[in-house]
Amino acid sequence: MKRAVLWLLALLLALPGAAAAQKDEADEARRIVTLLLRGDTDAVYARFADAMRQAMSAEQLALVPAQLQAMAGEFVGFGRSQALGTTVVQVVEMSGMNLLAQVSFTPEGQVQGLAFVPQQKPKPEPPADNEEAVLVGPYDLPGVLTLPDGEGPFPAAVLVHGSGPNDRNETNGNTAIFRDLAQALSRQGIAVLRYDKRTYQVNQGALSLTQAEIDNMTVYEETMEDAVAAVRLLREDARIDAGRVFIVGHSLGGMLAGQIETAGAGARGLVLLAGTLRPLCEVMADQLEALGGDMAEEAALARALSDMDEAQARQVTLLGVNGYYYWDEARRDREDAFVRAGLPMLVLQGGQDRQVYADRDFPLWQAFAQAHPDMDVTLRLYEALGHSFTSGDALDPRVSEEIAGWMLSYGPAEEEEEEEE
Repeated sequence: MKRAVLWLLALLLALPGAAAAQKDEADEARRIVTLLLRGDTDAVYARFADAMRQAMSAEQLALVPAQLQAMAGEFVGFGRSQALGTTVVQVVEMSGMNLLAQVSFTPEGQVQGLAFVPQQKPKPEPPADNEEAVLVGPYDLPGVLTLPDGEGPFPAAVLVHGSGPNDRNETNGNTAIFRDLAQALSRQGIAVLRYDKRTYQVNQGALSLTQAEIDNMTVYEETMEDAVAAVRLLREDARIDAGRVFIVGHSLGGMLAGQIETAGAGARGLVLLAGTLRPLCEVMADQLEALGGDMAEEAALARALSDMDEAQARQVTLLGVNGYYYWDEARRDREDAFVRAGLPMLVLQGGQDRQVYADRDFPLWQAFAQAHPDMDVTLRLYEALGHSFTSGDALDPRVSEEIAGWMLSYGPAEEEEEEEE
């Protein structure tokens, strides 16, 4: 159960809620943090939902104030806060370092998620010699352009994140697959643009969204709009071959790749790592059912969302996120978007993936390729790899080699059309 609750907290922070937490939830989050830092852990524990109590005993919670003090020093005060659905992200100023307190609530107001993480300032690691800083999209998201040796113009790739408040590297523990992929592709003569996701900047306190932006956020605002801007940014760079810019999407980014193109990106081809043709709420239902236990009710709600109307969806909450976010995504025709994009596609799947499944999702891509024989679709299954396509702590080199070779096999679309004539 502890593992399930930790996963639940991560998911709550991963997705933007369409309905913001009420002001009293933000106030309650600060009260909970204050009580905890003062050592009044019994009062905090009394506010825990059953799942939290199963994950952490009162005795374990009693150790947390001293652990936080040892890590970050004495409490100084509160900084800015941001409501994401029924999750409140609150900056806690400490004498040693700032912390991000992440408190999520059930519809009844009980605490269903509580975590403290160091506030990472939104500044990148020192760029490599072949990298330069860029700003992406309407919110000037910080990013990095990795350039190959030589003069160019170079073919290029834009890396599009999976779900969650991901940084430019898609850092997850000791892995950073976007950093690995950028360096690997640049060694093959391909420029790569990666950038911090919009929700990552919000979680880091570097970006504030209005109430209306939070209430109505969909996958377009969360992911697609910035990806379109990133492709256009590369196409306008004289060092880049404007006719050979590719979209490389991981997980949710792969799922949305066709829609990013039809929104006006102007890419040459699409690379999907662990993408799916199924609605996000359906994939989530599978994940929740796999957790078992008290996740069954949430799984049933996830499956029902796509059949609701908008008003109904806005009235429900799935894992702390307003149902409108999922409802809107489920109404988007993923297959039609890929067909309308009409671009070459490279679809990669890990056989050990426990988020996008080789036995459920990959067959849909096989059926897609068979149903559209006029489309250029290449499918690859890596039996031993999981969702992040890593071997150890690094991106498996076979994956980057596959992507590079596939991209380099395509010239500008206009030139290929002339050769065919």
